[in-house]
This record gives sequence, C-alpha cells and structure tokens, in this order.
Amino acid sequence: MRLSISLLLLVSSGVAALPQSLHADPASPAAAWESIVAKIQPGLTRAGVETWLKEWDGGPQGIDSTRYYIQPDVIVDVPYDQTGGTWTSENRVSAPVRIIRRSRSTL
Repeated sequence: MRLSISLLLLVSSGVAALPQSLHADPASPAAAWESIVAKIQPGLTRAGVETWLKEWDGGPQGIDSTRYYIQPDVIVDVPYDQTGGTWTSENRVSAPVRIIRRSRSTL
C-alpha cells in the first residue's frame, strides 16, 4: 500500500512518469513524440517504423528516405536502405532520423 501511494505522489508531482503509449498522437505533449523518435534506430524495419508513424508528409519522397508527420508542425525524415527492394516493409533505417519543424501550410 505504501509503495502505491509513494508512486502516486511521485507521478502527480512530476518526479516520475507512467509509461507512454507508442502511438504518435497529435494531442500528446512533445515528450511523447520525442520518445517515439528515440526508438527509431538504424536497423529497424520500415514496417516497425510505420507502426508508430503512419502519416506521410505528402511531399516528394526520395528512395533513400521517407518523411512522416508526427504533429502538425513536426516532420520526421527517416533514411532507409534498399533491403528487400525499393519501398518495401523490409527496408531498414540506415542512419539517425532528422526532425524538421514547420507548418503544413508552408510545405
């Protein structure tokens, strides 16, 4: 009982945090999307990335990377290799992601 009360106090005071969902939710605070982006590491498949990032930015896409909206003003550029062929779910992240901040209306 004491442990649960202590945890509740730590969470409510902001000292500790409960686990975040792994889905990109536009209403979530920046910390939530930053934690998702931190999980996208070289070697992760395109299918793995697209379980979290589902909305392409709609602009021109090269064969070496794909850009996804994670919030209205945040785009994540994910570089991929060509494992399994071009634009396949087997493509793997080939380098760290790049964060681009801009509004959809300026694209």
